[in-house]
Amino acid sequence: MKINKLLFFLLAVISLNSCAEYVDYGVPPEVTIPADFKANLKATSAKYVGDTFEFEAKFNNAPVTAATTFKVNGNEISGSTYVPLAVAEYTVVATFEIPGSASKVSTFKFKAEKKPTTEPEPGAGNRIEYNGNNPLNTTYFILDGVETEDGISLPVITMPDGVTPASSWLMVNFSGNNPGTAANVFYVEVLVPLNGNNILFPFEAQQIVLVDASVEVNNTEIFTVNNISLSFEATGNTAPSQQGNGNANYTSTVSGSGSGQTAKLFWNGEYLFGIENLSAQSKGFAKNKKFKMNPTSQSNFKNLKVAKK
Repeated sequence: MKINKLLFFLLAVISLNSCAEYVDYGVPPEVTIPADFKANLKATSAKYVGDTFEFEAKFNNAPVTAATTFKVNGNEISGSTYVPLAVAEYTVVATFEIPGSASKVSTFKFKAEKKPTTEPEPGAGNRIEYNGNNPLNTTYFILDGVETEDGISLPVITMPDGVTPASSWLMVNFSGNNPGTAANVFYVEVLVPLNGNNILFPFEAQQIVLVDASVEVNNTEIFTVNNISLSFEATGNTAPSQQGNGNANYTSTVSGSGSGQTAKLFWNGEYLFGIENLSAQSKGFAKNKKFKMNPTSQSNFKNLKVAKK
């Protein structure tokens, strides 16, 4: 009798285990591999316009940022960082391609806030901050192009996506009124996407690309620039008038690889707008400062319509 009870108990245990392992009348469930793709804003100190926001992506919890394509407000960017130039909410679409399978897509949003304004030191004014305040008096906004009867002929340039047509600009701040003899110079070269056949000024575009920069203090290039940031204020930026001048209100920071190699630009004032065939120059203003500005009125060029070469 005891043996029969033990046999019944063993059969019951085997029956329960079978029910736990097989369902749907004994047919085992299909084994599926999870495919969880998520992208998001990386936790950094970035918060304001002009800061560098970083993105990251993971597939099944493994980092795949380098293999992911990111679009910000519909525009594909190079890499996984973005510098917003306007106070706004930005939509990021991340796409991860899997060979032999459907693409994985993840969407998120982030906001860029206006950077709190700080009052400059009394009498500091427009300047380069590097080992003290180095004064600046003049700013040029130079468009790389050639004046024609039909408008402006631009060199063929595209944004990093290789598709969007762009204009090239040199933004130059210097001390005194003659760039050839200026002791202090701060220049930044940028690419600005075209709006159809219309040229946008750097402060009119939502996204610009920072190409190059250099800083001279007391006639000496202080260091080789490795990183550049630039931020336009929400107010104080205007297109040029009939006299070829407008107003610009912006800051820029450049840094090198060494400790303490950081220089900051502060400019809020008038700029002269001109057109110069910079692409044809072997070195250009950036290296030898041999440049003559001929002020150009925006209205003289039919709203800056582009006549492509």
